[in-house]
Amino acid sequence: MGEKEFERELSDRLIRLETKMDIVLAQCPPCQARIQAHEIALAKADESTKSAHKRIDNVYRTAGYISAGIGFILQVIAFIIQRGGR
Repeated sequence: MGEKEFERELSDRLIRLETKMDIVLAQCPPCQARIQAHEIALAKADESTKSAHKRIDNVYRTAGYISAGIGFILQVIAFIIQRGGR
């Protein structure tokens, strides 16, 4: 079996599987309700993840500003100490 034949066979099987799944889901209202509930939960989890990433990015940004400020202050102190020793 060549690559093209394999791809065609796989595609045909996936189409049949999707068709069967659609039929099963259409005949099972509780299944449809669960799928919709899962879609809602997935959307909420996705939003929560995005929000968490934004908060984490803000923490990193704030830490960067703090470390830059501390570095600047330490440089000023080192400069004063060096100039004061002469």
